[in-house]
Parts: sequence; structure tokens; C-alpha cells
Amino acid sequence: MTDSIVTIDNSDWYDILVDDCKTIVSETRDEGLRALVKGYHKLGERIATENNLDRTSTYGKKIFAGLGKSLDMSTTNLYRAVQLYEKYPDFEQVPNESWTQITMYYLPDNKRPVSYHVSDDSHEWYTPETYISAARGVMGGIDLDPTTSQQAQEQIKADTYYTKEDDGLSKPWFGRVWLNPPYDIPEKFIDKAVEGYKSGNIEAAIILTNNSTDTGWFHKLIEYPFCLTLGRIKFWYGDDILAARQGQAIFYLGKNPDLFATVFSVFGAVVKQYDNK
Repeated sequence: MTDSIVTIDNSDWYDILVDDCKTIVSETRDEGLRALVKGYHKLGERIATENNLDRTSTYGKKIFAGLGKSLDMSTTNLYRAVQLYEKYPDFEQVPNESWTQITMYYLPDNKRPVSYHVSDDSHEWYTPETYISAARGVMGGIDLDPTTSQQAQEQIKADTYYTKEDDGLSKPWFGRVWLNPPYDIPEKFIDKAVEGYKSGNIEAAIILTNNSTDTGWFHKLIEYPFCLTLGRIKFWYGDDILAARQGQAIFYLGKNPDLFATVFSVFGAVVKQYDNK
């Protein structure tokens, strides 16, 4: 299929594609935020599964431009719709966020942060090495990173680590733990860390989270010293560097709170809960 012999005009498959996409758009317009996201997901599925469309070619780009004009929609949103479907083939996996939030924080090849571990199923953002070094300095090393990836370990260098495929929640936690929990389900990981520390299985832990002060899991952690970062941490993935969409908190579970305060005060205010009992 080349530009010299193929045109959009009079292509039956293209006309069908346009009609299908128009139907999807009309069915989800003005139906609420979640319905809008679902509409983009269906739109992305329809485009991504069109066998006649090679969107990496010049011809494919022409098709996207034509679709955008026919649907009164930007080509950027069309590309994002395809990305959404390819990242989350099952709509139930799509984060419960607005379309704007999803395009800003969850889709790949974007200069803005993916929320979550900043981490998710297909694209992960990693903690800058300076914070890892600080954690290693306070704890004397990192024995375990229970929720990570092989690429992240290029900097973290934990003696033992569990990836998503390992299911870290089902594995033993021990020693000195670095924890950057998946931000869509942090509580289970935080509970396991706190329980492990209280039982003595975990010698020390440093936990990096969003500063979600309205959540129950955050209040479980504030009995321990923590650092409220001044500014947002700039996470990385490959050559991309991006600031998270909110500030972070770094908690310390261990026997050397003064050392933690000294080392982590360079990142922000170190706080200890007031005991009024």
C-alpha cells in the first residue's frame, strides 16, 4: 500500500471506518466523564484493529488527519485513543480518571507522569538515584525491593527484588526494605511493610508515596518520621524526566530516626507526629 496508488477517496473500508467512529462518538457524547473515556477506548479499539491502516506510514498519518476532520476531533486525541486501547485492552483496567487526567498521566510516550508507581502495567517511572542513595545511606543497604522492575534495579540494586510477575505481596519481606508501592493500590503494600516491621521481620523500611493526607493508609504511616518533599520528585523513564502530579512523602520505619532526619532534610521538611498522650 503506497501513497502513489492509494487514496482515501472511494475506499470502502475507510468509509466504514469513518461511519463506525462517528457512531461511537455520537453514542458517548454528553454521557458523563466515564462514558467519554469508554468512548475513546472503543474508538481506539476500532482504529487499532483496522487491518487496512498502517498508522506509522505517511498514508496512515493521512488517514488520521482525515478521521480527525470527519469526526471534528484532533489527531492527537485519536492517537491517544489508540494508545489507551493498546495499553488497556480490557476497559475495566482503565484508571477511573477523566480523559484529561488519563492523557496527562497514564499514557505512554508522554512527557507527563504516569501516576502510578509511579508505575503501571506497561509503562513505569522510576525514582531518581539521589533518593535511592539517601535511603541506602540511612539503612546501610537495601536487602529487598518488593515491587519493582529489572530496569529500576539498575539503580536500586537491591539484594533481592520482586517484579509484578513475582507478585511481591505473596513473597516474604525481610531486612532493609525500599518500597515505592504501586500508586493505584498502595494500601496492601503499606500494610505488609508496617506489619513486617512490627513483627521484626523487617529491620527497617523507607517508603515513598504520594502525600495523600486524606487516605487511611497515609495516617497509618504518620506514626513514623517522614519527609515532605519540597517540590515534586522528577521521576524518570529512559531519557524522559517528569514531575509527579502531586508532592511526595518519604516515611522511615527504623531505629535511626535522627539519621533519617539529617539525610532526608535536604529534600524537604522532616516531620514527627506530636504525641499528646
